[in-house]
Amino acid sequence: MNELIQKVAEEGIVVLKNQHMSDEEFYQKNLTWGKHQESGIHACHEDYPIIFRVTNKKLPNGKQGLFSRGFLDWHCNNMFCVDPEEVVCLWGKKVIKNAPTIWAHCTNMYRDLPESLKEELDSVWVTMSNIHNIKDGGRIYTGAGDLDMEDVIKLDKWNFRTREGLEAGLFDPNFSAKQLKSGRYLIKVKKKLVRIHPVTGKKVLYFPFGHMSDFPHKDELIERLMQPQYIYTHEWEEGDIVFSDQLMTIHKRDATLETEEKRELYRTTFYYDV
Repeated sequence: MNELIQKVAEEGIVVLKNQHMSDEEFYQKNLTWGKHQESGIHACHEDYPIIFRVTNKKLPNGKQGLFSRGFLDWHCNNMFCVDPEEVVCLWGKKVIKNAPTIWAHCTNMYRDLPESLKEELDSVWVTMSNIHNIKDGGRIYTGAGDLDMEDVIKLDKWNFRTREGLEAGLFDPNFSAKQLKSGRYLIKVKKKLVRIHPVTGKKVLYFPFGHMSDFPHKDELIERLMQPQYIYTHEWEEGDIVFSDQLMTIHKRDATLETEEKRELYRTTFYYDV
């Protein structure tokens, strides 16, 4: 495995500075980092479709970019997918001030828990559901509501994938998807709270708490997680790359970002090549 990506698996968050390169170079580097799938959604780069464009600029296809504006609450990569990619890579192409991305390291918090609580959590399964996104029109996808329903449905269907294929999740016993009158899908997927990391073999805590069912000690874990020693705030500079392991961390965007000042992050997701 690539030494850099091995470090991501061990640390959870890795930051590189001054990574100035062409789109082609960024794409080629990604191919060495892990296994990618092309989503076919509206916000993909027109030449390098494994790249998602997180931007408030109009794209060449006339659409808005992914997460184009607005607040994004705590989340990780495709929580409603039974087998999502384990790493998110964000590259600062065009950045603005006062628009940080904030990470919480769930696994570092878990490692500091009393042993008795760890043992109790080891057997917990939770249900992840996009019901909140259905109710509010898909805000985590649409930002300020600048996508049409066809685009949102494509984003729903992107959750059907596994590393084995784009619709393999539909055959997984822990996954269900019910199509609604609007055309959107109500998705529910059962996931283990504590699992073994595929690279390190160590226990990690998967905890995007805002979209999972309740369980004993959930509120206590949230309170512990919000302590400053588990929080990393990244103030973007152009050329920054931040890798984050999606089994170990969650992230959010606090700033409302309603400004017309143009900004753009390139986002890729990939499976560990193990």
